[in-house]
Amino acid sequence: MPPIICLYFGSRYLTYVGVEEVKKSLSYVFSREQSYGGLGALACLQFFCFTTLLMCVIPATYRRMLWSTETVSQFSITKFQNAPENKRRIKFTQHPSMWAPKMADVKA
Repeated sequence: MPPIICLYFGSRYLTYVGVEEVKKSLSYVFSREQSYGGLGALACLQFFCFTTLLMCVIPATYRRMLWSTETVSQFSITKFQNAPENKRRIKFTQHPSMWAPKMADVKA
């Protein structure tokens, strides 16, 4: 959302300086390319800072969830298979369609 706000205010700036009276009163006016180039750089910087902060705040065990290619069903099956004891397998409460491929193991 904030990058969109930056672009909105960039367009407002260009509309504002497009008025001849305003243009005469300013000593320097940024061109369209300069305005959107600078705002695009700020949007990229903001995205980079947000991503870096997010990676610092999220515990290391959960970071892989942001870029994993594993589906929810595959994740559920892996979690079920890697459970160290049957008590944890009993607490396996996701929707049955998530672990249907391993129904025989679940019943066992």
